[in-house]
Amino acid sequence: MADVAYGPARKSSAALLPKDVVDNLPTSHFDKGVKVNSEFWADYGEALGEKFSEWQLK
Repeated sequence: MADVAYGPARKSSAALLPKDVVDNLPTSHFDKGVKVNSEFWADYGEALGEKFSEWQLK
C-alpha cells in the first residue's frame, strides 16, 4: 500500500511507517484540519460545479 495516499486504518499503525511517508499522508494533518477559502468558493463554486458535472457526464 506504499503507493496509495491513504492513512492507516488504525492510528497506532502510523508508528510502523517511515516518517517521510507518515508526513505526507492525509491523516497526518488532523490537528490542523483543512482550511476552506469561502471567497474562492463564492466566486468560482457555481462555475466549477458546472464544469465538474459536465466532466462526470462524459
